[in-house]
Amino acid sequence: MPTIFSGVENRISEARERHQELHRTTRQDVADWRTQAARLTTAVGALNERQEALDAKVNAVLALSVLAVTVSLIALKRR
Repeated sequence: MPTIFSGVENRISEARERHQELHRTTRQDVADWRTQAARLTTAVGALNERQEALDAKVNAVLALSVLAVTVSLIALKRR
């Protein structure tokens, strides 16, 4: 026969189970967020490297353009 404490004990047990489930899902969420953060960090790093490579190419093109203009000006001045 159930006692007066049976209902309280059942509610405590249910609350404990809900609490444990909450911790399990929270841990999984945190793990998922860390995975996504790592992927984003990798993607941003790759984009930064690509941007640096493009910057280097642009700088080289600009330097060659300035050199070409200088050579053209010198050639025009000698005529």
